[in-house]
Amino acid sequence: MSVDPVTAHGVVALLAQLGPDLLAGIAGVLPMDQAPVDPVPEDNEVKAGWTALLLWLGMALAVVVLALSFFKRLRRTRAHFDQQDPARRGAEGPDPDEEPQA
Repeated sequence: MSVDPVTAHGVVALLAQLGPDLLAGIAGVLPMDQAPVDPVPEDNEVKAGWTALLLWLGMALAVVVLALSFFKRLRRTRAHFDQQDPARRGAEGPDPDEEPQA
């Protein structure tokens, strides 16, 4: 005899038994047919300001600075490991960033 793990679980079984009563209780408590509490603001009440623009530009600048720093550190790390193990470079093949030597 196999036992279904979903129905054997105590919480699921309890919710299955209380389901109709629980939903009826929630539906009776929640105000479903009332208008929203906060009215929609008019167009002249809300506007984007210069502060938001400056914050947005500052975050964009921070992303650019972080990306440049990241790529700089990647180049330094690659150069460091190439100095430590020059045989590794030959095993991987030519570096796609290097110009071919004539």
